[in-house]
Amino acid sequence: MAGVHNCIFNLSKESYDRISSSVPGTLMRRMRCNENYCGIRVLSFCITTNHFHTQMQPLPKAQVNATLSAVFRNALGLMPFAL
Repeated sequence: MAGVHNCIFNLSKESYDRISSSVPGTLMRRMRCNENYCGIRVLSFCITTNHFHTQMQPLPKAQVNATLSAVFRNALGLMPFAL
């Protein structure tokens, strides 16, 4: 099993305002898409007014390879893309 990584990202006031006023679920949909693209799983997150905490875990290599293959095939128009 891969380790769990704690990450902290700084937020500007504008970014915080945009996130806090967005439609519920928008941030989660964006995170799930980025998870698949980056080969990680976001286990938990917390947004504060000036930073953003996440706990992430790398996906197994086979799952990352399959996801990246689907992304590239979609970019080349070879197959429909669904995450």
